[in-house]
Amino acid sequence: MLDILLDGIEFVTIAGLFIILVLAVKFRRRFIEKYSRLKKFYDVILASITLDFVSEFFYLPDYIDFQLSEQQLEAIQTIGDSLYALSVLLFIIGFGYLFSTLLERYELIPIIMEFKEEKIKSEAVKQIPPGVYLCNTEIDCYSLFLEILKKRPGLIVSRRPPYIIRETFGLKETPVLWITKVDGENTIHPTRLEYLMQILVDFMKKENIPKAILLDGLEYLILENGFDPMFKVLTKLKDYAIINNTIILVPVIKHAYNEKEFALIAREFTNIREILTTNKRA
Repeated sequence: MLDILLDGIEFVTIAGLFIILVLAVKFRRRFIEKYSRLKKFYDVILASITLDFVSEFFYLPDYIDFQLSEQQLEAIQTIGDSLYALSVLLFIIGFGYLFSTLLERYELIPIIMEFKEEKIKSEAVKQIPPGVYLCNTEIDCYSLFLEILKKRPGLIVSRRPPYIIRETFGLKETPVLWITKVDGENTIHPTRLEYLMQILVDFMKKENIPKAILLDGLEYLILENGFDPMFKVLTKLKDYAIINNTIILVPVIKHAYNEKEFALIAREFTNIREILTTNKRA
């Protein structure tokens, strides 16, 4: 009875590993396209599963009578043990890649004051409360953002490559994340909204000081993810911004939305011009 049970467990293990291996191979391309930074992790874990699956066949003589000598059985089992040990080693290495990649990504967003010696001259800008605000044009957003950087450390998330932003606006220290499907340093895939959200929230919470964020590329993010998911992200960011004393500026191209979509955006988020006008009158 015990032998039958062990035989059943062995075959279930092999079948389970086979299913996992097939699924891992099937979804590899999709996973890497979306999480390109985790390619090493995925491939090493895939190799680990493959070796584990192969090693199981070397233990079959323990459950099935192949009429082999004791020496042959020992040799086969030694090979199986070696493959299994290698699969465990690869499994550990794979998670090592995972942890190092995640830690590296989070360390990419330092808290740095770009203009340490300059002060904001406009009282209206000084009095902007935390929250998410719309800008009519990119130029309006970037101009105001540069002014806010005189008082707060900032972060730019943009569809434009970092070197173009730095050259155009004379920035040297402020971190820039590039929204792109091309893997590289300081990049983020447009469909990874949860990851983008986590990066922005972590930045807002870090060191417990006032900060500023410029989220440039809203229309592209909506194109890739749909209006509703991106609208939900913005509303969450608004709440986090208020809690963590952060000003988030978002350029919005009005004609890129239908009437209902723009009405939702305009109702939930204030245009920064209205805030500046109100502050000037106060």
